[in-house]
Amino acid sequence: LKEGYISLNEGTLEALGHPKQIQLRLNDGEASLALMPCTMNDAEAVVVPTDPVIRYEIGAKYLLRRIKGFTGWQDDMPRTCEGEYIPSHQAIRFCLKNAVPIGSPSDQQGE
Repeated sequence: LKEGYISLNEGTLEALGHPKQIQLRLNDGEASLALMPCTMNDAEAVVVPTDPVIRYEIGAKYLLRRIKGFTGWQDDMPRTCEGEYIPSHQAIRFCLKNAVPIGSPSDQQGE
């Protein structure tokens, strides 16, 4: 999550089966973001490049503003968080409460 973009890495796209389109769904109450494969007929489908990518960025200024509102983040620091794959929904859920500012000491531990 950074500078108006949500950045997905290759591992996330691989876990979703390299879909052609994805949906991003927010749950304000749980402070979570879910990514799931979808079709072009689904509301707010985001097209994913077919070429192999290391990282794919999705413009999401409004979405990030909403996330900031329900998480209470007071700064504009980029953040990272790990996702949990949910097989029953073929989705990855990111708990935004656990998002760590990039460059913080706790972010360094994961490297």
